[in-house]
Amino acid sequence: MAAPAPQPRKDLSMEGLLSKVRGAFDNVPDIRQAGSVKFTMSDTLSSALAVFSLKYSSLLQFDTEVRADAGTVQHNLRTLFGVAQAPSDSQMRDILDPVDPSALRPAFRALHSALQRGNVLKKFAWNDDKILLSMDGTGLFASSKIRCKHCCVKKRKSGDEFYHQLLAAAIVHPQLKRALPLDFEPITLRDGNTKNDCERNAGKRLLNSIKQQYPDRKFVVLEDALAANGPHIQELLRHKMDFIIGAKPGSSAALFEEVAERLNRSECIESAPDDLNEKGLSCGFRFTNDIGLNGTHPDLRVNFIEYWEFDKKGK
Repeated sequence: MAAPAPQPRKDLSMEGLLSKVRGAFDNVPDIRQAGSVKFTMSDTLSSALAVFSLKYSSLLQFDTEVRADAGTVQHNLRTLFGVAQAPSDSQMRDILDPVDPSALRPAFRALHSALQRGNVLKKFAWNDDKILLSMDGTGLFASSKIRCKHCCVKKRKSGDEFYHQLLAAAIVHPQLKRALPLDFEPITLRDGNTKNDCERNAGKRLLNSIKQQYPDRKFVVLEDALAANGPHIQELLRHKMDFIIGAKPGSSAALFEEVAERLNRSECIESAPDDLNEKGLSCGFRFTNDIGLNGTHPDLRVNFIEYWEFDKKGK
């Protein structure tokens, strides 16, 4: 007789995880007067989460389908997301616009606590139980006509462009297709400031948040070449985080020049075998350790590795 199939843990099911998120939403501060509240903060945030989870293209499409299909859509909202009454698209904006994004961080922590208790995070362990944490910026909104008080501004020949961005951090693993979002930091015009916010400043705030919330996790931060600068790497070291950061010759010229000099002095290890690998590619690498980051921060020592691949046509 075959052994029974293992049953999935209820608290790690879609319903269980959404329930934990909703519990965090219950504690998000609501500045509205109690007597004027028609849609609860939990219902509104859960409806917004449903917009993304159910892959609606816009708030308006979500609102239209909720009103047009009182059966299936509202049943899913009620049973899966716990929404008793969903606000319209304009009501959702009015309710959520004043909410401080940092108030949503407990929802992320609730999910990660459940995943940690369920040993899911062990699947993401890499190189001596470290966790790869990918950090990158993304655009959320841009318009030449619509703006709010938190919009950053780009000066263009055609006129000003108003935009919001976000710096996101997600746990990844080279052998797993799924990523686990961990934390985020908005890149917007902050209260009292007249200068645009930027990814570098947001990175400093984000690292502080991650360290405060997950002080015992051993992260290896993965970032693109924008992060290859002294102040940011010093922040990573201050938080005792390892890192793998991309670098480009144009923005890290001194670093690549030093690598070239070491190569000429045979102080840089290099290997470029003639044989093709299993993918039919020729590959090679070079590396050197304990090298100054740049002319401004020569005392900030890093390790350097460069890897390349060529196909049969030499591309």
